[in-house]
Amino acid sequence: MKRFGLFLCALTLVSLRPILAETREYTLPELLQIVIKSNEQIQIAESKVGQMRLLPWRAAAQITPRLSASGNYIRQSVVSSGVGTVVPNEQRTYVANVKWPIWQFEFLARTAQGYHLIRNAEEEYRGTIQDVTYSAIGAYLEFLKAEQLQKLAVSYVKQAEKHLAIARSRFKVGETRKTALLQAELDLLRAQKRQIEASHGMDLAEAALRAWVPGLPEDFSLQEWTEIPAQPFEGKTLTEILSIAQKNRPDLLALSASAHAMESDESAATMRLFPTLSIDGQYQIIDPASAFSLDRSYRITGTLSVPIFQGGDEYLSRIDYGLQVREARLRLTAQTKQAEIAVRRAYLEWDGSRKSH
Repeated sequence: MKRFGLFLCALTLVSLRPILAETREYTLPELLQIVIKSNEQIQIAESKVGQMRLLPWRAAAQITPRLSASGNYIRQSVVSSGVGTVVPNEQRTYVANVKWPIWQFEFLARTAQGYHLIRNAEEEYRGTIQDVTYSAIGAYLEFLKAEQLQKLAVSYVKQAEKHLAIARSRFKVGETRKTALLQAELDLLRAQKRQIEASHGMDLAEAALRAWVPGLPEDFSLQEWTEIPAQPFEGKTLTEILSIAQKNRPDLLALSASAHAMESDESAATMRLFPTLSIDGQYQIIDPASAFSLDRSYRITGTLSVPIFQGGDEYLSRIDYGLQVREARLRLTAQTKQAEIAVRRAYLEWDGSRKSH
């Protein structure tokens, strides 16, 4: 009975083994979803977008009121002139101050710069997603390719082993020569070498895929993506495609936004030389009041500040920002030319492959 029970347990484990060792199969959209959620480069770009969205609020904070309060306590001994007695004297002072920079022209430039930098960060975020997903798709395709090469290598080895067995049988009965047997053995060695290379390629492809898609289980498989992708070039001329690329490529849009942000920085340096208007207010309470001061008082002061000469630093800053704007424009022009070359090459490759089929 004990042996029979052990036999039943073993039979149950064998029957459950396919269920327990079930291989997880992933589609390409599932892999890309994992990549977008877990990739560090995408998370860094998303964090930068959040930081840049604070810049317009920082610009608005330049013209918001500032409120402060202070208190003062004084205790001193006063000698009475009549009888020579010492009388303690105490005084408490409470002061509230308000400073409100009502208008600064630099606020306009800093606000515009903030929105340009937001756009720059958003386009860099979109470009990062495109680059990462493109690399992940490449790793996915390399894995499928390595998997097929490994299957072919295994089939070649089996076929070479069969040919070798046939060659040995024919050699024993004298139907073939020694050279045919040696050729069959050489073919088997080549097939085995190809199998080893395919196995190494499979390991490298799996390592690259795991680097882009973290959290994959030990046993997994990939489902081949059979849907036909959209044809972006269908029915369009090369000129139209170049125009679409210039309007939609994240790298070009990011550089354009960066150049506009540099221009806003230059404008801010100029607007620092414009007049500013501010209001200062103070409210004071003295307890107890002295003979020569009120117990409660307030003061409001309006200030119009006109910077007449600020030294050479502001002038040099404007020159520096102007050179930075020129550099940003040159980078945009150079990147536009590179993008045009890449689009032309992609279009010619696509058109050639379409005509060949």
